[in-house]
Amino acid sequence: MGKRFFISIYLWVLSCFPKTYREEYQEELEYAVFALTEEGSAKGKWSLIRLAFRELRDLPFALVLAHVRVIRGKIMKMKPGFYLPDSSLNGWKLAAVFLPFVFPLFVLPAVIGIPILAGTFLFKLAEILGWLLIGALVAVWLAGVISGFPTWSLPGLGLIVAFIGFCVRFLVYAFVLMMKSFLPLGAWTESKAGAIFFYAVRDLNFLILMGIILIVVLRKEDGFRQRVCQDWSLLSFLLYTMAIPTVLVIDEYRGLENYQVTCTLILAAGAWLFLVLPKRKHRLMALLLPVILSASIMSLGIYNVIPIQTFAWRIESILWESIQHFLNTLALVILLCLPILIPRTPLVGKTKLVDGV
Repeated sequence: MGKRFFISIYLWVLSCFPKTYREEYQEELEYAVFALTEEGSAKGKWSLIRLAFRELRDLPFALVLAHVRVIRGKIMKMKPGFYLPDSSLNGWKLAAVFLPFVFPLFVLPAVIGIPILAGTFLFKLAEILGWLLIGALVAVWLAGVISGFPTWSLPGLGLIVAFIGFCVRFLVYAFVLMMKSFLPLGAWTESKAGAIFFYAVRDLNFLILMGIILIVVLRKEDGFRQRVCQDWSLLSFLLYTMAIPTVLVIDEYRGLENYQVTCTLILAAGAWLFLVLPKRKHRLMALLLPVILSASIMSLGIYNVIPIQTFAWRIESILWESIQHFLNTLALVILLCLPILIPRTPLVGKTKLVDGV
């Protein structure tokens, strides 16, 4: 066996090792092999053969072991919450994260979507399950507030924020309607352009009031504020479950249950991606895209079910009626993006931001 042939085989096998392994050990191993090869070739052919056998014998096992370690490291990093300040989530903490998505996914379709089950065992079972899930949500709320808004409690607490947001939106909507009655705008307010204008006014006031509420929460909760300053996407995660009521609370339409279940699954998938993605901007996109997609699906669902509604004859434009639901979601999309501004506000203080994400 020639010296060059042995070195070429060794270097080829070494090139099959993971990049991180090569960056750490390649120069050292190459230097050692070159030195041993020179020494073995000086002692004779059989000495070089014994050296080649000894060195190449252990390389296949070391190669497999190195790749296993890399794969294991990647799997560890795929654990939910690995890149978040609270570290990995598992067990009941992971269940608490998805609890807000479980309730509409398993309870509401059984109770509302299948009315023929009323009074049956399945209906009673769904009702009991619903009360148990409500009890679990209340437990998550209490534990989350007491523990200082940990990551596993944010989606559950987000439902409280959603309720507050609903009240704020209702008050703002009432205020805008009152202003419409006083402003001399005539028939212009009944046009689509006028409706979009008042949607914008309503959403602007909604965003201002919700921003004030969030600032108060951050000022009151020191531990949560510090974690938000380290990773502003946590605040977006708190606001994310505000999308659930926009999917479920559509009382005047019937036949949307399949669309609602689909959108809830999409929102749950977005929550999972948030927990496993490494970078803040990617986590934000994992929240924004499901919200936009679910709003689009619900608008499509409304467009499809309007013709079968009893009040369909009163609707002048089916397309405009369905688009309005999507417009109602734009404020939430903007609200999810607002935490990007946190590193540029006095809220950061002396807290050091996490680099590299």
